[in-house]
Amino acid sequence: MLAGDQPICNENRESQPRFRSTNVVNALVLMLLAVSLGLSGYKAVVAPITFDEAYTYLRFARQPVAGILSDYSFPNNHILHTLLVKASYLTFGDAPWALRLPGWIGGAALLLGLFAIARHTPLRLSGAVVVAACFLPIVIDYNALARGYSLGAAACVWAIWVALNLDASPATRSRQRRFIGALAFGALLGLAVGFVPTYSIFTTSIVLAALVARLVSRRNIAIPILARDAAALLLGAGSVLGITYARIRMKPGAWPWGYENAEACNHAFWQRALALPSGMSTFVPTAILAALLGLSLLIVVSAIFRRQSYAWLFVALLPINAIVVLATLEEIVVSKWPFARSLLLFAPLAFLPLGIDIAAKHRVWRRFTQATLGIATTGLIAHSLTQFDPVHYPEWRDNAGVPAAVAAIEANLADRADVDLRIAHPWPLDVCLEYAFLRAGHQNWQLVSSDDSDAPYRILRTGEKRRADREVIYEDKTHGIRVTRKSED
Repeated sequence: MLAGDQPICNENRESQPRFRSTNVVNALVLMLLAVSLGLSGYKAVVAPITFDEAYTYLRFARQPVAGILSDYSFPNNHILHTLLVKASYLTFGDAPWALRLPGWIGGAALLLGLFAIARHTPLRLSGAVVVAACFLPIVIDYNALARGYSLGAAACVWAIWVALNLDASPATRSRQRRFIGALAFGALLGLAVGFVPTYSIFTTSIVLAALVARLVSRRNIAIPILARDAAALLLGAGSVLGITYARIRMKPGAWPWGYENAEACNHAFWQRALALPSGMSTFVPTAILAALLGLSLLIVVSAIFRRQSYAWLFVALLPINAIVVLATLEEIVVSKWPFARSLLLFAPLAFLPLGIDIAAKHRVWRRFTQATLGIATTGLIAHSLTQFDPVHYPEWRDNAGVPAAVAAIEANLADRADVDLRIAHPWPLDVCLEYAFLRAGHQNWQLVSSDDSDAPYRILRTGEKRRADREVIYEDKTHGIRVTRKSED
């Protein structure tokens, strides 16, 4: 039984099998979440460093704390995450797994937060939905990346958990306890934006969903309660954001990275989120988004007219609000639609409403939906396992070829590996190469521009032509990387 079972009183003997069944389901769900997290951990250990990760480490994490807090010359500086990366490499060294450790811990917090929302709030979502959300390929991959996305997503998810418990019933808590709860809610939202600035999309949608759900369900909407909650939220979020961003001296303008239109953004997102074939029709991701938002809207309408729980309405509003906030921000603030990695949290948020109907009181309908969701979740797990690639990240696939390219130069130099050396390179590989040189102790190896004709070695990507005066000493067809050496006269 994957539906959320209500806690059963011990005095009721007839309820004991159901209570034991709930414990078994919880244990099974947690075991599967551990498998998802284990896949992420394995990838964090074996996958070569990527461009964004290397840039975060080399350009930001090695700065003094004051520099991290004040330098936003490039959006790779997810400030609070960068501080954690600094602490991690100072403690464990600069291996890829050490730089990725904070992100992996964020992934663990994200998965546990999804479990807590589903099983330890009045919502009582299906365990199958939690497992499906945690086995999304995008979740497995970004829980193994030295970036702030998983940490920001975890902060948002735990903020949702706090909100669900805070407004689970009419205002029966003391003013002090409620203020502390609202303060924690605001602080978690502030942390999310501190980890990833673009997560303001989700924090705004979470606050709007909580407010609308309270107003519609007529729960905790007295003016004094709303005023105290707003004050606590602003205090919690403002304190974190003030500490994080108050010292920023360089702010990005109109960053040129992103998609030109919503269709391209949606297509890339679902292709990445579900590891769909790259050449598929745009109809498929459009249909996926329409189906998920349609279900969420149906639950919202049902909750309003049938006076269903506040929790139903709140969770069903989350993906709808996220799309509305994203479209509004794109229209009035920025000119590009974000990359899939910036929207990581949308995938599990869009999946959560799928589990709401499992709680239906009609036994036949509940069993049918349980079976359907169980089969779909099993299929998703099988798909994710077959598509799992422990070495590559799709966005930076050729970055995985850098260690072998450096090893090829070392082998070609033989016992002269520590000589002064200039290596011409293509721009997208520069920081990966710099990181590899640093790890190998080649402080006297210098990267020069790709058009430097005097450099003894030059690294080429797919499509780059080899000069006539150079010979290929290494070719990696998997990653499209070649290493060439200047021919001796």
